[in-house]
Amino acid sequence: MQLLAAPYSPARMTAGNFISASVPASGQTVVGWNRQVYQRLKLAFRLGLRRQIFIGVCDDPVRRDGIAARLQAELELESPQVSSYPPLITLRLEEGSEPNPIARVRDWLARNPPRDLQIPGFQIVGVERLTRQPAPVQWSFLNHLRSMPQDLQALDSSLLLWVPQPWLYSIEQSAPEFWQFCTGIFEFRGDPLVAEEEALWQEETAEIDPHPVELPSPELENDRPQQQTAFQYVDGELVAEVLSSLEDGTPAKSVELLEQIEQLHRLHAPATLLVEHYQHLGQITRDRIESGDASVATIRIAILAYEQAIKFWREMPSADAAIRERVLSILNDLGTLYWMLSRMECKPELKGAMLEHSVCAYQAALEFIDSQSWMWSPIQNNLGGVYGDLAACGEAADNWQRAIDAFTAALSAANLDRPQYAAIQNNLGTAYWNLAQHCQPAPHLQQAIAAYTEALSWDNRDSDPLGYAAIQNNLGTAYWNLSQHEEPDLYLRLAIEAYGQALRYRTPQTCPMGCAATQNNLGTAFWQLADRTQEDANTYSTLLEGAIAAYETAIELTISHHANSTFDRFATHNNLGLAHYQLVTHPHYSGNAIDRRSHLEASLRHHLQALAAWKSDPQRYQMALEFVVQTTRAFYNDGDIQGQNLAFSQLPPGLLPEVMQLF
Repeated sequence: MQLLAAPYSPARMTAGNFISASVPASGQTVVGWNRQVYQRLKLAFRLGLRRQIFIGVCDDPVRRDGIAARLQAELELESPQVSSYPPLITLRLEEGSEPNPIARVRDWLARNPPRDLQIPGFQIVGVERLTRQPAPVQWSFLNHLRSMPQDLQALDSSLLLWVPQPWLYSIEQSAPEFWQFCTGIFEFRGDPLVAEEEALWQEETAEIDPHPVELPSPELENDRPQQQTAFQYVDGELVAEVLSSLEDGTPAKSVELLEQIEQLHRLHAPATLLVEHYQHLGQITRDRIESGDASVATIRIAILAYEQAIKFWREMPSADAAIRERVLSILNDLGTLYWMLSRMECKPELKGAMLEHSVCAYQAALEFIDSQSWMWSPIQNNLGGVYGDLAACGEAADNWQRAIDAFTAALSAANLDRPQYAAIQNNLGTAYWNLAQHCQPAPHLQQAIAAYTEALSWDNRDSDPLGYAAIQNNLGTAYWNLSQHEEPDLYLRLAIEAYGQALRYRTPQTCPMGCAATQNNLGTAFWQLADRTQEDANTYSTLLEGAIAAYETAIELTISHHANSTFDRFATHNNLGLAHYQLVTHPHYSGNAIDRRSHLEASLRHHLQALAAWKSDPQRYQMALEFVVQTTRAFYNDGDIQGQNLAFSQLPPGLLPEVMQLF
């Protein structure tokens, strides 16, 4: 039996913009906040990113012009001279002109044609003047914003748009194309001159001319070599994995992000930014995995990136709610990625180590939340699945008990919908079923049955018929196992009933291999119940005929679909041979000689197929050989020379001496 996967993927949280700033935290001064936001804004441009859109938010035009001028001047002073352009150009939307920021950029470039390939960044001021313009002019500005992402791609430049708070809300609502492309929002707060410290900072910026800067002199050198990034600070294993996988389709974006992270390290950027960028690298790699590139190398890149994010988070003295949410998402993804990687590993010790990493990540994620969180149940459910895999590596009973504890915790969430509830109950039932194979079988099987029955309390046969059938199949198997310990007649009949319900939806057309597995299980239940009803010849023959039909269907589906089934097909051949044999050797068999010979021929044929498949398994080979001898002896005891000759003619020539020796 396998765990039935929940009808939803492991929960992942949507990451925010890679650089962002919002309302000051409690106790932080406005000026302190503004200084912090300014440093982040300057750092965003110092990284040298291309085709980025930033939004600066400031309600006071005087403060805004001072900040913009200071930003332009400081970037020019601190920028390496590798281009004839300054790093940032300030442009203003003038009243009476077309409110098109990209048109202003193109006009500037037409007046200052490029002398090299390095296009500067631009910041646009004056949007607040549009408030006094007619509505058609304002709508024209918003329409230009909608097409700006494509225009900016063609220009290969970055842009900072300064807006007051009311325009920020208008852009979000009316220019979604621009809003979605936005890389970061930098929000400056407070009224003009709110404190003495603010006045001092304003005084510093007032010394800088807030007017647009023209190009440097044409005599400047243009042939200085471009700087190349050498990875000195980024984890060497992560760099090696990304670079070595370039030939396998790793997007250039991954390398760009590594270069940005290297720059962040060189600039001694805050740990918050490092966490965000490492998470971003992990996310774009995870997206490749979800798109189908689930190779070991790709999974390792995502894991290494996320682990670096966690490393720098742990170095932070404290973290706000946004960072905690970010780390929760990272830990959840880490747990899932290690789980995926474990299933690609063959060595038990390495598989176990990866699963332990997965457990640690999920448990760390759970420390951030409680049962009221929407992520509580999915993470606990995943944790239970990991413990189930760990059980195959050792400490089986203990790990299945841990899986039960995790699934039980998942069910304690207050926000479960019915499909989630049913899927987790199914997983809980399977964990109890597995635990029953190691200790206290009867009580644990009873608990498995209770969980499966509870899962079926949500009647999903219309919305998810195959899910419903899978749970019915699991319920039947739990009843079958329990019949081996107590009240066999009752529980075998209940198993047959459950398998019959499953087969109403697991048909050869809708789920051929699921149908084959359930038919195989049904055949075994029929066969064992027949053994308990031998005194009633009619019931006995009816049940064995049911077993024969079920086994034959299971074998036919497996062969016709050329697929590996969840059961041993040759064991089914062997069981089918026994069912044919027992049907016609019962003391009260009332069939004619032709039917008897037909069943014995079928019995011999299926036992021979099992025998041929088990040549490398001495114990099973000997068992199948004894059944071949038993069936051959039945032909001989009938005294029918023709039948005896037919039986011996079916034996492979090399097998005849072995059969005769046991005969």
